[in-house]
Amino acid sequence: MRQRFGRVRAVLTVLVAWGVLAGGALAGGAPATAAGETLRRAAAVPVAPGVTYGEFRLTVPRGTVLGHLLTVDLADPRVTVDLLHPGVVGARAPVSRLAAAQGAVGAVNGDFFHIVEVQHPGVEVTGAPDGPEIAAGRVLKSAVPDGQRFGPALPPGASTEDVIGVGYDRRARLDRLTLRGAVLTARGPLPLRGLNLFALPVNGIGAYTERWGPASRVRATCGTDTDRAAPCSTETTEVTVRH
Repeated sequence: MRQRFGRVRAVLTVLVAWGVLAGGALAGGAPATAAGETLRRAAAVPVAPGVTYGEFRLTVPRGTVLGHLLTVDLADPRVTVDLLHPGVVGARAPVSRLAAAQGAVGAVNGDFFHIVEVQHPGVEVTGAPDGPEIAAGRVLKSAVPDGQRFGPALPPGASTEDVIGVGYDRRARLDRLTLRGAVLTARGPLPLRGLNLFALPVNGIGAYTERWGPASRVRATCGTDTDRAAPCSTETTEVTVRH
């Protein structure tokens, strides 16, 4: 990570990244959290003005887990927070490279992405994320249907539309972003169901802008809202709008 003094760009308020480790112990400690569970925390260290980093280790009967905690003081005027992305939706790059390009002092892999396609041989991967994206106030994409999501199963009541973000008022939020739009035709409006998605809702209309990039759109009509492995549709229509 690189430090920039004056104004500091940090790329999320809080990060907890989990990974299974073996043995070892951190300096400091805490009482047991439950029977057979122990939480140990290391002292946080400053990364840049308004930003600290720390680690904790949780020992449970099945093993040991290491957590990384990035804490950002959003009230500090020297701190800015925004979305890191590779320039277009249909692309990918390592988080470290995205952070370095923006001079960020901290970065988080905050979603799951379409980076494998074993269920539809011959269909190109897009690198696009599951969830919605807004960067610097600009809407980049909406969320794919829950059943098309890559990654582990969602908790009960959760959705691919769920997000964490920071508003212009510098307050962090957990919220849900739902696309609302329409395609206007001579016969009346038609509901817009997706924006720059690697997987469109069944029987839905999706819009693709220059923010999607040059990636293939074939995957958009593969699978269904409940079965990601379902065959690709052969009943599709594409219209190009120039203005």
